[in-house]
Amino acid sequence: MSATTLVAVLTFNEGEKLKRLVASFPEQREYDLLFVDDGSTDDSPAYLARLDHSLIRHEENQGVGASIRDAIDFARKNDYRHIVIMAGNGKMQAAEIPRLLAPLVDDTADYVQGSRYLEGGQSPNLPFGRRVAIRLFTRIVNLFSRFKGTDITCGFRAYRLD
Repeated sequence: MSATTLVAVLTFNEGEKLKRLVASFPEQREYDLLFVDDGSTDDSPAYLARLDHSLIRHEENQGVGASIRDAIDFARKNDYRHIVIMAGNGKMQAAEIPRLLAPLVDDTADYVQGSRYLEGGQSPNLPFGRRVAIRLFTRIVNLFSRFKGTDITCGFRAYRLD
């Protein structure tokens, strides 16, 4: 294994969205892929089992937290330096992974979180009420934590594992 980064794709009953996302990953990339299927009852487990990528399969739905923990444990056991967490629903774009990772690779950050609201960000089909709630929640977290985030709920994240 020569890659120092693992991209963990978390999925639960994503069907065709997952297939489109998988097709969007470039063949030549500087990271490995891990899929964490959290107890899907659609055809996702069979589809993922046919791929030539690492797979963790939960027999029952355990929630996103368990999937993230399992992905991080896998990454640490396999000596990855960085991990990217992304949803398998296609809302996060594989093409954005290098941009998300750049501050970690440059050693200017230990944690990077994507944002739908920074330049170049997007949130197609996000309902108006959810958009307002995300903005409000982000402002509240910023106020009380001194965090300078723009999208506290975005799950597209990268971590340094050391």
